[in-house]
Amino acid sequence: MENCSLSRIFLEMIIEPKTLKLKKLQLNLETILKVIAAIITFSVFLRGAIDVDYGYDSWGYHLPFAARIWNIIPAEQFINMEARFDGFPLLGEFFQGFLWWITRRVQSANLVGFLSLVIYVYFLKRHFQIAYYLSIIALLAVPSIQIHASNSYVDLIANIFLAMMILMAYKLYEQQELPSIRDLIIIFLAGFGSSNSKPQLEPLVFAVLVFITLRILWLEWHNSVNRQQLVKWLYKAVPIALLASLLIFATPVRNIIAYGNPFYPVKIELLVRY
Repeated sequence: MENCSLSRIFLEMIIEPKTLKLKKLQLNLETILKVIAAIITFSVFLRGAIDVDYGYDSWGYHLPFAARIWNIIPAEQFINMEARFDGFPLLGEFFQGFLWWITRRVQSANLVGFLSLVIYVYFLKRHFQIAYYLSIIALLAVPSIQIHASNSYVDLIANIFLAMMILMAYKLYEQQELPSIRDLIIIFLAGFGSSNSKPQLEPLVFAVLVFITLRILWLEWHNSVNRQQLVKWLYKAVPIALLASLLIFATPVRNIIAYGNPFYPVKIELLVRY
């Protein structure tokens, strides 16, 4: 017994220092990664806040539309692109114009992409427990994300909202209970943000919503006690879903009503005679 006790004490004397060293190393590595993430984040923010974006699309229509929405420049200085202004989704430009208007600096329009990245990092932490510094380093390691986080394009904000939708759909398929009200609000806001920021993403948003709807229907059917409860739930859910869909696809719905084409001013021809 004494030999066993001595052996145990001896092993603890050897193992515990190694464990402490390993924990200390992990803490040091985590601290280093946090510092790196902070430096990268501040650098991207600084570039967006100081640098004027001279990209073609930025001055071709993003910034002029942002200025037009918030009446920042006189009407006679608007670029004559009425078809695009009337038909394209302008949520990204709305936010750009708002930041430009409150700061009186055109550079502030660059921060829309940066702020969308911050929201996404918070979303990953809140719903998937991914550390802030890991998300920041991983995302900003992608050159296109790094560029779009500090310019006046709307690609990043639109795709981040789409990514949030896809991840919420994944979460929904992982769980066996119906989504919470908070989860449904996130899905709605993400769909609204993506669809009303970039027309190319409207079909993808629709596809993701189909998958989400099918999963919610299956979960409700599976969890319902009887048919009457399911029918009662449908009477409540269907009108809310229709209203949410009209808001999410506000731009294409408006274009269908006004121009008969959801992707106006892009010409769509389903049947062509040769």
